[in-house]
Parts: sequence; structure tokens; C-alpha cells
Amino acid sequence: MVNHGRPSAGCGNCRRAKKSCDRKVPSCDRCSRLGKICGGYRDLSELMFRDQSTEVIRRASTGEGSSRTTSPLGGSHSPPSQDSAARLFFQERFVTATFLPFLSEGPSDEHLSRSILACAYAAMANGDNEAERTTHKQKARTLYVEALSATNALLKHNRRMKEDTTLISVLLLGLFEKLVWDGVSSVSSWKHHIGGATQMIELRGRSQIRTKIGAQLFREVRNHIITDALWSETAVPETLARWTHALEFEPLQIHSDQISILAGRVSSLREHFCAGEETDQLLLDTATRIDAELLAWSEQALIQGSACLYSTVQDQDSHTSWNGTRHDYSTPQAREAWNEWRCLRIIVSRIQEAIWRRSWPTLERQPEPNDADHHANLRARMAAGICVATAGEFPNTLDATSGRGAVGSAYLCIFPLFLAGTVALEHLASSITTPGNTRALLCNQAFHLDPLDRYSTQLAWIIARLDYISTKVGISWAAALSACLKGDLGCHYNIARSRVTRTESNNEMLIT
Repeated sequence: MVNHGRPSAGCGNCRRAKKSCDRKVPSCDRCSRLGKICGGYRDLSELMFRDQSTEVIRRASTGEGSSRTTSPLGGSHSPPSQDSAARLFFQERFVTATFLPFLSEGPSDEHLSRSILACAYAAMANGDNEAERTTHKQKARTLYVEALSATNALLKHNRRMKEDTTLISVLLLGLFEKLVWDGVSSVSSWKHHIGGATQMIELRGRSQIRTKIGAQLFREVRNHIITDALWSETAVPETLARWTHALEFEPLQIHSDQISILAGRVSSLREHFCAGEETDQLLLDTATRIDAELLAWSEQALIQGSACLYSTVQDQDSHTSWNGTRHDYSTPQAREAWNEWRCLRIIVSRIQEAIWRRSWPTLERQPEPNDADHHANLRARMAAGICVATAGEFPNTLDATSGRGAVGSAYLCIFPLFLAGTVALEHLASSITTPGNTRALLCNQAFHLDPLDRYSTQLAWIIARLDYISTKVGISWAAALSACLKGDLGCHYNIARSRVTRTESNNEMLIT
């Protein structure tokens, strides 16, 4: 699905002639004057959503020719026994308390089932069994096309387009792109799906959060929208913050909701920083306030009785520790909230340091302390915290097959791991000054092979987890990020903007 903004709402005759249409009923004046049959006018869903481009369909259709049977609803898929195994795989590997929890009961209709099967086969295609990879990849592509067509059909109906299952299907189509990640085309398709989901959230209105599934779905889509905004340096829609405030109080979700609101503010800060439309003093004041609010969040989260409590345990023998340290979190939601908090502190710290470096002589107000060492040490602590938290999700022996909830848990670890890896690179890679007077790391060689350097060994540990997520869990997006950290792509990583800005080989697989 592609969000195309608001094209003409006129009748077909007027649109083809590129003439203004007054949209009168039963016929517009132009058709009446010319004696033509007026075909009527498009509805709201067609104004906002249109089918994927021919190129995306062509790319997704590479699985033609595989062994399939015809479904009662048209289209095609694999034999029932294989589909049953794929559905079971999805339920066991994808759905967790913090990832797609609204699908714990399984799909409720056929079009959603296709989206689920497409994701399941895509993850299975990245597994160890070489003989089944091609077959699963073909099935995944075929089901993706069918799910895409079915979802686009639903988006043309005012009632169906607002249903939970339609929004879930759009969300899964975006997830599919992360599973099969193959470069800039996946970036574009994922953005289109998330853009469409954003429009649907707004069309569904505030009433969507009044049901349990509706609230769960809103939180899930909100997290994807925030991820897209942080990658793309764009602001989060204001409606997300308003409706987050309006959510019914849930002890397990309150801290996640609060950190999501702060993430929206950080995304707006990044947008203003990159646009260069505000003074450095104003940007620094905003960043300082946000950082203070992040610190206040952490203090509240650690109050006795909080659902976001965790403890740090020194355990050299634990198979889920990092450098002999592990975290015991009170809930799965706590782990995700704390990792998001650490990521936000890294991003805000980088913006603060960049402003201080280029404008410190002219700044009237500077937070204390505010120097390069302070920010570098803060980010190193946040990156270490991400590693300790993530170690609880993956054993130190990475040769085992992934288990229950692996896809859902791993997906939520990818961005924090990558961000932590770039923090390690700050201490290893050379940097250059960009035209915007910020620093960019030259990620053009392997910095993770020195066993005597603590940042090199940390980077190697992170890369090993990303590779595990790609090869054992089945999320190809992780492989692209791992390649960047390994220096395989010759990336330039802008520290202040926390993003890849270009690659020496013009490979845009990471540029978003």
C-alpha cells in the first residue's frame, strides 16, 4: 500500500481531461454539457491510498512457478499442512507480550492470514535449511502480493479500511520488508506502509483506543511510526501524543507510554536540528529540557512498586550476561522501555555535543557539565546498558536455533544494538567534518577484530548478535546494519544526526 497524499476527487472524465470538476450529483456540469456519462467520484480511502507501484509488485512476484494450490478466495498459496506449520511458526516466534500481542489468538479473516503467512515464510526463508530457503522465499513473495492486493481492496471501503484487521495487515506488510530487506527498495516500501498506517490511525480517530485490542494496536503502530521518524529525521504526528495521553491507565504500559511521548519530542528536535531553521541556543535549550525529562523518567521508573524496575546482577557464569553483568527486569515491557530510554539519551547527547562543538563561544546558556568527554562517557554508559539488557534475550553461545518469541524479541533489539555499535565506533573510527559542521565517522574498515581493545570487543559482540538475528532468527534488516558496522559498505555515519549519510559504493541500502 502506498500513501499518495490527496489527488483529484473529480470524476474520471474530468480527471482524464485535466479539467476542474464541480462534483455535482448525479452528474457534474461538464459531463452534462458534453453529453457524457458521469462515472461518479472517488471515496476518501481512494483519495488517500492507492495500490503499490508496478515495480513493487514485480519485485514481490519473483516466486512465480512454485508449487501452490488455489485458495477458495482466489489467489494461491501452499498446501494446508505447510500453511498450518507456518501459522504455528508465526504464533510461536513472532507474538510476545511486547510485540504483536493482539495476534495472540491468531488471525480472524483470510486477508490477514495471508499477511501473517507472508511474514512467517519470509522469516523461515532466512533459516539454516538451504533446501527450503528458495521454496519459502517464493511462497513469501507470492503471499505478499496476494496480501497487498487484498489489503488495497479493503482500503477502498470506508468501513473496512478502519477495521483492526486492515490496520494489522498494513503493519505486517511493513514488517515483511524488514524480514526480506534487500536495499533501498525495502526502505521505500517500508516507509510507504508506515505512512499508510499513520493515515489510518488518524482516520480511525480517538475511539480506536477504547477497546483492549485497539489500544494494543495503537501502541504497536505508534512505536513503528516513532522508529520511522527517528530514522527519517521527521516529526511524529501530534495526534500520537494526544491519544497516548488519553489511553486508559495500565500499570504495565504507563512508562512505555511516557517514553513514547518523549521519543516524539526527540524526533521533533532532530527535525529542527537537521533543518537548521532554529538558532543553536534554542536547539540546545530544547535538548537540555528533554534530557532533564528523560532523567526524571528514569527516577520515576525506579521507584519501589514500579512496573519498570530492574536490578543489576554481577554474574560471571551466566549465559545471558555481558561482561559478567546481567539485568533482571520486572516485566518484558520494562526491558523495551529502558532500551528506548537509552537510545533517546544517546541521540540527545549527540545533538548537545554537536551544538557545543560548533557554537560554544557564542552560547549564552550551557548545561553543566557540557564537554566532549562528558557526552562520550554518557553514551558509552548507555551503550553498555543496551548490551547488558540485550544479553538477556540472546545466549552467549549463538549456535543454538532461535526459540519461542525470538522474532518479536529480536526485532525490538535491532535498533538499540545498532545505535550501541555506532557509539563503540566513535572510539574506533576516524571522523571528518561535514558541510553542516558536524562530525561523520568513516566506517570503511573492520574495527571489531582487536581482542585487546574494549570498544572493539564490544563492537564484535554487537555484530555477532545482529548476525544471529539475521541468520538464526530470520530478520534480514539486521544483516544490513551489521554490514555497516563491519565496514563492508564504506559508510559515512553522521554522529550528530545518528544516521548513515552515504556509502562509498553508492549502496543506499541503509540510507533512509
